[in-house]
Amino acid sequence: MSDLENFDWPQQYEFPPFFTVQPNEETRKHQFKGWSQLILNYCQEKRIFVIEKARTDIPLFHNKTIKRQLSIDALGQILEDMQSKGKVEWSDRTKERCFIYWNSPAEWGNMIYEWAKSNGLLNTVETFFEILNSDTDFRGMDLPMLIQCLKSLQKSQKAEIIGEDGVKFF
Repeated sequence: MSDLENFDWPQQYEFPPFFTVQPNEETRKHQFKGWSQLILNYCQEKRIFVIEKARTDIPLFHNKTIKRQLSIDALGQILEDMQSKGKVEWSDRTKERCFIYWNSPAEWGNMIYEWAKSNGLLNTVETFFEILNSDTDFRGMDLPMLIQCLKSLQKSQKAEIIGEDGVKFF
């Protein structure tokens, strides 16, 4: 089965103008809100933690049925809008890659902490590899994104990042 069959696409995904940035400000706000929700839902369901702006060929941005594809410029504008609302964070200075936050870093950090707590991992050191390969909602998370989440735990003194590949939970 393809991604198109495995995902509940919103109605506007079948509407060709959805794939072109609208000139009217109010219409564009509504359009960007629709794209934001679609990106968050799709990434959450498909467990995508990072989006590369140049990858507009994936089903999320390319509806082959209606032969429409979001342009790189349009995606950049949508991601900028999402960034202003705290839903994405650019992972590089060139703004080519971004972390997708269907949960905030603090929310992810709390989930990681609860996982550590429920698995008896307090006062022990876990490697980033062990965390990223655990059978959890954060399995497969991008390493720099994991570090962002662990930094939120470190700020609340629930964890300490150890070296370059470990964390101790308190």
